[in-house]
This record gives sequence, structure tokens and C-alpha cells, in this order.
Amino acid sequence: MYFDSAAHRGGAGAGVVFVTSQGELLPYSFTLTQLCSNNIAEYQALILGLEMAVEMKWLQLQVFGDSQLVVNKILGSYEVKKLELRSYQDYAKKINEVVPPPNEAEGEENELNHLVAVFEVEKEEWRQPIIDYLCYGILPKNPRRRTKIRHRVPRFLYYKDTLYKRSFEGVLLRCLGEDDALQALQEAHSGVCGSHQSGPKLHFHIKRMRYYWPTMVKDCLDYTRRCKAC
Repeated sequence: MYFDSAAHRGGAGAGVVFVTSQGELLPYSFTLTQLCSNNIAEYQALILGLEMAVEMKWLQLQVFGDSQLVVNKILGSYEVKKLELRSYQDYAKKINEVVPPPNEAEGEENELNHLVAVFEVEKEEWRQPIIDYLCYGILPKNPRRRTKIRHRVPRFLYYKDTLYKRSFEGVLLRCLGEDDALQALQEAHSGVCGSHQSGPKLHFHIKRMRYYWPTMVKDCLDYTRRCKAC
């Protein structure tokens, strides 16, 4: 089972894909009705998938997710300190311990022990190493990356499940992931607040919206080059 989610100002969504032992793909997507943080959305995606696996009575399940924080908390590598996350953590573990009763109608012992193994999908999320260091003092194993993170961290702040970067003017810029960055590009370039600006103007406009991600300049230039209207 692969799980993922995305949370943004307009709401949140979750996705689950099951891959059977025969190679069949069973994809499911959900709209989360309440606004929530990225971490809570990841937990909800995981829980929805686990609940479906229990309903389908799968004997064994390998779970893959790209949220290093959620995966390591489920594995017990990270301590769950925030109360709003602890309830999700406890519930996810409770689902893992569910054992359906024997099928008495057939008179056979059909007790299903669900074996769940959780793995992290190798997907680079530029914010996560910074968050890990700010919250837990954890650094990457690669020496160059360790040095790079230590050098960058003083300009960042993690507050209420959101990472911010201090600009040279002292303004806090909200750090965006891939999905939110794309939405910001769309809104700033051709959305309700956009007027098809050129690449440099688009970058300036997004900074005025107080957003940041490391490849902003390149992404703005590439986005305007791909715009058919422009």
C-alpha cells in the first residue's frame, strides 16, 4: 500500500494505491472535509488505507509513504510530542492490532493476523531535513548534506506545523512544497491575482505573497516559457 496526501489553503486530499501480489493496481482518492496540516493529512491517508486493508482482510501488508516524520513515528523512531498528532498515532497502531474473528459459519479457523511492515519511500522533500533538525536535532548521514543543513537552518523557523524562511528584509516567508508551489505559480501567473507576468516579475510577485521554495527563480522562468497564452 502506498499512501500520500496534500494539504493547502483550499482543503486537503488523500490518496491510497494498493498493489496486489498479482500486480493489480487498486487506486483510491479522498477529499478531506476539514482543513488540516500536512502531517495530519498524511496520518489520515495512512489510516484510511489501513482501514480498507482490514476490510479486505489482507493477510500481509507492506506500507510505503514519503512522509519521513509519519513513517518514523509509526516505527517508533520519533517520539510523538504534539497532542493533536498523538490521537492519530494511537489509532493507526490500534488498526494494526485488529484481528478479525474466526468465520464461525463455515466452522473453520480463519483467524487473520495482519502483519504490517512500514517503509519510507525515497522522495526528496526539501523542507523535511530542515524540520527534522529544528525539531529533533536529526541530520542526514551524508557529510555534505549535514554541512549544508547546518548552514541553512539559522534562517528558518518551524511554527505550528509550518516552516518559514526569514528573508533578508526580516519578513517571514512560508515555505512551500511541490504541490503548493505549483498552485502559487498558477495563481500568481494567470489566476485571479495574476496577469501573465514574465519570469522575473512572477518571482517578485510570489515573494510579495510571502512564499518561498529553493527553486523559485528557475520554476518561474520555466512556467512562463510553457504558458501557451504568453
